[in-house]
Amino acid sequence: MDTEKLVTLRTYPDEILAGMARSALESESIQAIVSRDDCGGMEPQLNIVGGVRLIEKEGDVQAAGQILDSFDEEA
Repeated sequence: MDTEKLVTLRTYPDEILAGMARSALESESIQAIVSRDDCGGMEPQLNIVGGVRLIEKEGDVQAAGQILDSFDEEA
């Protein structure tokens, strides 16, 4: 089992942008998790307060950050 620490790499205002960022990472073979606290989708307005987090393994943060920097410029 992989025990590497997970960290929040970026926070996005909605799940669509977070999903697009995740796809950009996965196209470069970097796995990421989209995490949100909106009561299972029943309270989407809660994303306004906490945002939608893109979570990454600590060891991939630098490479993922570079990919997302170019993604964020294009978006």
